[in-house]
Amino acid sequence: MIPTRLVLIPVSADLPAPVVIVGADGAVAAQSALTLDNAADLAPMRTLAIAPGADVLVRRLVLPVGSAAQVRAAALWTLRADLAAPADRLSVALGPAVKEGEPRTVAVVATALVQAWSDYLASLGVRPEAIVPDNLILPAPHETNTVSRRDLGADVVLRGADLAVTTQIDLADIMVEGRAVDLVDDVRWARALAATALAPPLDLRATASAASAPGRKAWRLPIGLAAALLVSPLLLAIGGGLRDTALARGAKDRTATMIATSAPELAEAENPAAEVRRRAEVALPRGVGQAAAALFASVEGVDGAEIDALSFEPARGLSATISYPAFQDLDGLRTAMAAAGYGLIDESTVEDNGRIVSGVLIGRDG
Repeated sequence: MIPTRLVLIPVSADLPAPVVIVGADGAVAAQSALTLDNAADLAPMRTLAIAPGADVLVRRLVLPVGSAAQVRAAALWTLRADLAAPADRLSVALGPAVKEGEPRTVAVVATALVQAWSDYLASLGVRPEAIVPDNLILPAPHETNTVSRRDLGADVVLRGADLAVTTQIDLADIMVEGRAVDLVDDVRWARALAATALAPPLDLRATASAASAPGRKAWRLPIGLAAALLVSPLLLAIGGGLRDTALARGAKDRTATMIATSAPELAEAENPAAEVRRRAEVALPRGVGQAAAALFASVEGVDGAEIDALSFEPARGLSATISYPAFQDLDGLRTAMAAAGYGLIDESTVEDNGRIVSGVLIGRDG
């Protein structure tokens, strides 16, 4: 094994990016951190990036035999009920090939977000060989009734025989579903990082390169800023961190051009940039998946409450139709969502056959 540098992409670009050097012997040789302020030319070294897994959907799927494109298409079709974005906005990464009939690891992420991470890494002077989600660093435990857990700041990485997810601490117990929890200490986490450096399970950039067609390189950064703004809060900080660089000069005009090109539905808006900012207001701070999980958990806590419909649109955000027995139950749902860090906006409430039905919008708390 040759020495490898692992760069852990932070949840916000104004935070340091931890750096772990794994030596030729497979042990952690050094640790440091990079920021946008101290980015400099790094010593040549094989490099991998570890991305926050909260916005990456990981599944184990039995897929048909075929070309990589056919297998990715089959994965998207299989996961269609779990995906809130159109297929052409998603990047599908495949784990190592398996025998026919065996499950294969699949990771799905917004293409714009992968591009955003790549732009952020480039601003640090990092050009990784692969980008791996942090929820695939831990190996799956041998016992099917055990889940490995590693706390990473406000997030938790959970890995089980059929589970690979990064979630908020207050949702971890729900994800575990009564199984035994194996807490991973610093030593085992370092070993897992070293194993990832030796054999990356997949590369999230597998199909994201399609977003970088010839002729678009000159405004790749504005594309990432405007498109991923709807997906991740990481780009809000990236915009500030790169404001004074050469890439940011003239960003206003290029961003306006990009918005009209990459989001045709905004081309006729009186102020496309303002519309992007308005959409950012309804963008969920920790991803659609976690917001939906918080909603399901809140509804489960109210006796007799049910989710009748759930949908996501970039222009509106995450919305749902919820039915429950009594008017005051909505206050309980609102309180539970606030505890999870989300706001619950009542758009319409009616009484229907003895039950209360509300159309709600899930957004930022406060």
